[in-house]
Amino acid sequence: IQLGTYVHRVLELQEKGRTREEALEQALDVLDEEDADEKSAVTLARKATFKREGKTLVDQYCSSPLFQTIAGQKAQAEVGFELPLYTFDGGNVVFKGSIDRLVDLENGQLGIVDYKTGHPPAGGEERQGYTRQLTIYAKAAETLEPDKKVAWARLHFLQDCSAWELENRAREEKKLEQLLQK
Repeated sequence: IQLGTYVHRVLELQEKGRTREEALEQALDVLDEEDADEKSAVTLARKATFKREGKTLVDQYCSSPLFQTIAGQKAQAEVGFELPLYTFDGGNVVFKGSIDRLVDLENGQLGIVDYKTGHPPAGGEERQGYTRQLTIYAKAAETLEPDKKVAWARLHFLQDCSAWELENRAREEKKLEQLLQK
């Protein structure tokens, strides 16, 4: 398990009503399952490291102005999907994923937040990958909630509490379609 997976689980548990301390403890259960065959000292050391580093990231993020923009809004955590989002020549292209936080905005639209424990992309392939990921998530969200449109889709970077937003979604959907048709 990676620190990012642990932090995602903490944020998911908080969204589902757990206190931060409860979430930090319960998210460690994943390590128990993964480390079942290892010595308990190793597991305890990993737990201590994850809890310390994860708590720092979660505390910093949850107290940031970035998080405050979505705190208290009705949302769903870890919205999984496996959907045929594109059809070409009679065949479906199925995407499987999980939206970290699907926010029900007051205006009846949706917002998408995907948590990243790393740093924002400088450019190149990583940036393109994030663009494709958010484009797919937006299309999936509108498929899951057909009466709603996605107003925005953002990455939240927990290291520096910054956001990166999908721009010009229509253009990105066309580029993705062209890529899938190849």
